[in-house]
Amino acid sequence: MTLPTLINYGLYAIVGVFALVCFLLGFKRGFSRQTVKFIFVGASFALSFVAFGAIYPALYSLVEGKSVADVASTLNIGLSEEIYKFAVCIKGDTAVYLASVPLAIVVFPFGFLAMFFAVNGLLVFPYIVICGALGFGSQYNTTLTRILGGVVGIVQGVLMALLVIMPVEGIVDIAGEAITVSEEKHPDSQNAITIGNIYHQNVDGVIDNPVLKYSDDAFGFVYDKFSTIKVEGEDVSVHELADDLFELFVLYGDLGADFNFKALTEDNKATIDKMLDCFGNDHIMTAIVSGALSSVGKAANSGAFTFDAGEPMQSLYMAFLDVCSTCDSTTVEGDLYTLTRVYYLFSDEGMLQAETVSSMFASFLVFDAEGSSAFKRMVAILDENPRFNAMSETCSRVAMDLLIRNTGVDQDVMETVTNVKAGINSVVGLNKEDYATEEEYKADVNKGISETLAENNISMSDEKLDELTDFVIENYGDKDEITDDEFLDFMSKYYDTYAKSSGAGSSTEGTEGTEGTEGTEGIEGAEGTEGTEGTEP
Repeated sequence: MTLPTLINYGLYAIVGVFALVCFLLGFKRGFSRQTVKFIFVGASFALSFVAFGAIYPALYSLVEGKSVADVASTLNIGLSEEIYKFAVCIKGDTAVYLASVPLAIVVFPFGFLAMFFAVNGLLVFPYIVICGALGFGSQYNTTLTRILGGVVGIVQGVLMALLVIMPVEGIVDIAGEAITVSEEKHPDSQNAITIGNIYHQNVDGVIDNPVLKYSDDAFGFVYDKFSTIKVEGEDVSVHELADDLFELFVLYGDLGADFNFKALTEDNKATIDKMLDCFGNDHIMTAIVSGALSSVGKAANSGAFTFDAGEPMQSLYMAFLDVCSTCDSTTVEGDLYTLTRVYYLFSDEGMLQAETVSSMFASFLVFDAEGSSAFKRMVAILDENPRFNAMSETCSRVAMDLLIRNTGVDQDVMETVTNVKAGINSVVGLNKEDYATEEEYKADVNKGISETLAENNISMSDEKLDELTDFVIENYGDKDEITDDEFLDFMSKYYDTYAKSSGAGSSTEGTEGTEGTEGTEGIEGAEGTEGTEGTEP
């Protein structure tokens, strides 16, 4: 006997048992008492529906606008100092959204049934009192009244059975809808095909069962009521979240067992892009993800947890967490898009696989067909999203960090950035009109840039310094000082200039030179005399 057949028999058996028991009780009670009992069962349903329907709004009002720590305090739940530091950063409504699927799909419907039977049991005493007051308790039943009582009992039993089956019907309906949506959106997905086949083999023979259909017709509104939650003031069905969660599960399976998150294939990227699309129109998932990112960002900034990834990645991680701390449902989609593009770049250029600072440095020096370094491409991606402006600025410090580390100079990166920016501003402040010739003006700009870099233990060849001088004059010659964004452009240009002079992303021994005299083509060796201590990107 197949599983669908067993399930169908089970559904019919539930209806049959309820109908038989209620028929016997109705036959015993007679028409009058059974009718009163039927009315009380209806009252039990109405009271349970109203009372249980108020639980979620009450739960939401308890947490709305509060942190988990605030909610714990309201409920007199003690938290340790460590947990409190993190709980104060987590939004209470985010926790509710996160629990919405199991709550709405399983807990609430079955909880409603438990309340219904509990209320029905509590109303036994009022039922007895009313039957006695109406004289039905001692009323003699004829065969006809007993048969009519049995008929009313059968109706009551069938309705109660359909109510008991209601959560099962709802779960089957949600699962079927989620699978159908995934099959339609991803017809070529092997994972969706496999799961769909399993579902169809075991459930297709059940979903057309009239018991499920009648249960949905009679009490589907109950399941819909409890599977709808309020997200930022808007009623949203959990069906929507279930569909997208299942789609994410299917797409994650499509990444395959050999998926390497450090080295993505084009198929991997296409699948990840599809996963991001799941966030587009899903209010609940958007609220969950934005709330989670915001909580993590705030927790990191408040010191609830600490970590040390080592420079230069530590600076990038902290800048990213700053962005996370201000994430909300209106920005999360754009933020994820930006971060994904950076992730793709890091994967393509080997940065995720770098095991040392030198190898990471070499990865940033990889150029595309248009001659743009990976570093500059990363900054361009970040600049497309205004929320990542601060992270773009951090990238200039990271670039400086990598350059400094590659020379073996031990000095404070932030201090170096500040000094270089001040030096460039002094050059930008030169007035071209104060010079007799353009050559004299250019010579002073060149000298200023050279001295600024040299004072910070950074040097480059005369040829490359001339290129950088032309860049400053062309872009900032008419300014009194440069902004942070313009300084980042300067750093990008310097970074590219250094990269091209040191081999355009080559992972070889870099700028050793033959006798130590050519070491100035990139960042020179510590003394430039031995030729063996040059840069090793």
